[in-house]
Amino acid sequence: MKLPLTILIPTYNEEKNIARAIESVAPFVNQVLVVDSWSCDKTLQKAKSVSDNVDVIFVEFTTFSNKMNIALASEYIRNNWIMRLDADEVVVEPESFFYALSAAIDDHRLDRVGFYINRRYYFLNKWIMHGGMYPRVVLRVFKKGKAQFENKSVDEKMILEGTTSFLDIEIADACQNGIMHWVRKHIQYAKREAADTRQIYKRTQRYDLEFDNENHENKKKYYGMPLFLRPLIYFAYRFIARKGISDGPKGWLYHFLHAFVYRELVDYYIVKLRIEEFLKKKTS
Repeated sequence: MKLPLTILIPTYNEEKNIARAIESVAPFVNQVLVVDSWSCDKTLQKAKSVSDNVDVIFVEFTTFSNKMNIALASEYIRNNWIMRLDADEVVVEPESFFYALSAAIDDHRLDRVGFYINRRYYFLNKWIMHGGMYPRVVLRVFKKGKAQFENKSVDEKMILEGTTSFLDIEIADACQNGIMHWVRKHIQYAKREAADTRQIYKRTQRYDLEFDNENHENKKKYYGMPLFLRPLIYFAYRFIARKGISDGPKGWLYHFLHAFVYRELVDYYIVKLRIEEFLKKKTS
């Protein structure tokens, strides 16, 4: 019998990844629900070709949080338990994964509304194990009606009503779209993060996972450091103190791009926003 669990997969032009994601979960659950924003490639054709358990709903993309919150309220979700899986992710060792998850969901003594799991990250097919990238605990399984995404434009967290547990099972983020897709995506992330930093000192939200609370406090300290110098400090911390150097050549490239170049880009957009706001005030 398949687990009564809805796998929620947000998509937009994910034809290179979607079939692999669905193949890793479809044999074990009774519903895969693709949340698409009108893809213009073969995402939906490939998704439906994998399994008869695939349903599709369409939600306009304004922000990721808004898209997912609309999906979480959808009447098409058939189960009381939901698992979010991105299109470029896969479940690691699916049989043991869903066996452990089924046991946890069925154990009513736990009285949990959500479960944290581990996430691996791959860059150019290389598992990035250092620099603070692994283990990375993420909330991905939760009860229907008990969770929603906070209103942020990047690095959104789920807010739950109730208690959670950790399960030692894993998913892997292993995008197959190539490095230029990674670059384009992170340019957009940098713009969003630059805009979001204006609220970072005002946000008082406490998260269920203490790691997320500590991470938020560390971000406030980071953004208190000098512009354009702080990415170099952060890169050195990840590469040396957190042993990112141990990840080999592909890992070196990843840490350089993510911890230094991306962070410099965020600072560039922060300065750009400040200049635009200053000029707007001066001309008004």
